[in-house]
Amino acid sequence: MLVNKRKNQSRVNQIVLAMKKERIKQKVSRYRLAHDTGLSESSIAKIEDLKQNPTLSTLIEMAISLNFDLPQALKDNFPDSANQIEDETLTLSPTFQLVLEGLKKVNEKKLRFIYKMVRALNEE
Repeated sequence: MLVNKRKNQSRVNQIVLAMKKERIKQKVSRYRLAHDTGLSESSIAKIEDLKQNPTLSTLIEMAISLNFDLPQALKDNFPDSANQIEDETLTLSPTFQLVLEGLKKVNEKKLRFIYKMVRALNEE
């Protein structure tokens, strides 16, 4: 179990580093990203320096701000999980199936919708 946790953390770290690389490529400051996402600049720094684990809603918010293809990054870094999820779709809740369908056809508008759903679910 610990091996899987470390493997998954490494994959999440790769996504975070790819987002950081994209932020730098776009010449977006941490301050600007913090302003756009509603996070603190220190939280952005801790996430990018791999000292703090981001939540899914934080990753989505950062992806929206950077126009970063988070669904593709997730598929690239968790290929086995993506296939497993697709195979198990019939047993998932209708809400989760809706999220999966949204990820398959994602654009910025739909990504914002998914983010709002995740945020609402986290508030319950």
